[in-house]
Amino acid sequence: MNGASGSWGEDGVQEPGFVEFGNWETLERWVLRDASVTHWHGDRGYGDWTGTTFEQLEDAVRQIVATAAQNLRARAGLRQADWLLHRDDELPAGFSLGTINGMNVLDWELGGRPHRAWFGRAGFIARAVSFATVARVPVEQIEACALQEDSRRASRDASLVSRVTIGDEGGVVDTTLSRALVAYLGRGRSASPSESWEAVSTATPESRDRLEAIMRDYRRLSQVDWNERDGDLLPAMEQFAEAFRNTHPELDEAAIGALEWKFSWDWR
Repeated sequence: MNGASGSWGEDGVQEPGFVEFGNWETLERWVLRDASVTHWHGDRGYGDWTGTTFEQLEDAVRQIVATAAQNLRARAGLRQADWLLHRDDELPAGFSLGTINGMNVLDWELGGRPHRAWFGRAGFIARAVSFATVARVPVEQIEACALQEDSRRASRDASLVSRVTIGDEGGVVDTTLSRALVAYLGRGRSASPSESWEAVSTATPESRDRLEAIMRDYRRLSQVDWNERDGDLLPAMEQFAEAFRNTHPELDEAAIGALEWKFSWDWR
């Protein structure tokens, strides 16, 4: 769906806006429709739309990868019942499951942004709860989680929401984002600052979006009227750092330090 095309072996096809895998017995199809991704399921030559729709492409990718990972788990001889959650009382914290026009609707946040997915007729909630198992897990880690004996715990530990700590001032600090920013800027790796996507090649799409937003704020907040400061770099750095803490309280001090480091180099 990302624009690539070609075959996934004998039982799978990927084309722009279209993914299909399975065989005549069971066929899964995901189609991009009006900026959302919708699911079609076939069984022995018959099929129909299931009512499952993801409003964000990245969530549809998570679902597809989770389905493939479930098959890999089966091949490894691990219990299927221990993989994805099923019951409404197992819904992870931070998710809400309701109904709109008779359809199950799952809402949650990821990276500070709202996400929503639809899962068929009200009352049939297992599919929604199952997806919530991996809804916050980075795509590249889903398979590894599925192949763990305690895969539910592995998914919970890998969840992006678990990668936060409480800062000194009581605010929530996103340690994963902070580490990614430090790596992106090259702090501790390069003699001078850089902006390297290769250094964060495993970052999820939402993490890349957030890094881009941070760097847009960097370019805005790093502008200084040196005539007002008599060319004094140190107080300018302190003011810049404080402004960034207020703008991005989710960043830890290592990330703020990396931004200060870049600021000092940019104005040498």
